[in-house]
Amino acid sequence: MPVLQAKPFGWIDASGRPQGIYPDIAAALSQQTGRVIRVEVVPFARAAALVAGRGDLAPLALGRMNGGCQELSDDRAVPWRFQELQSQESGVRMLQARRIDGFCTVNESLLDALSSTGLEASFADAQRLVLASKPVWLMLSPGLEPELGQELVRGLAELQRNGELAKIFKARLGSRYVLHLSK
Repeated sequence: MPVLQAKPFGWIDASGRPQGIYPDIAAALSQQTGRVIRVEVVPFARAAALVAGRGDLAPLALGRMNGGCQELSDDRAVPWRFQELQSQESGVRMLQARRIDGFCTVNESLLDALSSTGLEASFADAQRLVLASKPVWLMLSPGLEPELGQELVRGLAELQRNGELAKIFKARLGSRYVLHLSK
């Protein structure tokens, strides 16, 4: 199972083992279904493009990872001033140093970066603008046996129902994190 190389979702630790939320979910799903799931952490390599933006956010210098922030960049009305970041932590540090005006990221990555940099208190009252709320998908290969796909879907549904998914997210992101699952 390939997972995105981006903390806190997936990374390789110093001993070469996959770590993070997605490898934890894969391990729980493996235990739930009795299936062996091999996790491969892969980089998300996508070239950044010059894009356009919208409204009063356009003049701001915004940090982003891997050419992300489509919620803004898809609107081509006004040129953006995106700065590509090397890591979530560098985005947090650049915000604190006022080298960028904003940082386009996801909540889980932001919480992890604040924790790993020790800057939670510095950003406790920071203004956050929610650009979008998106589901996270488990994409199954079209070549996967239908029975195995159904078993994985049932296993994941059980992990949601019994609270194991929420426990994984809280273990990685802290007790204040709340996992919102669609019903």
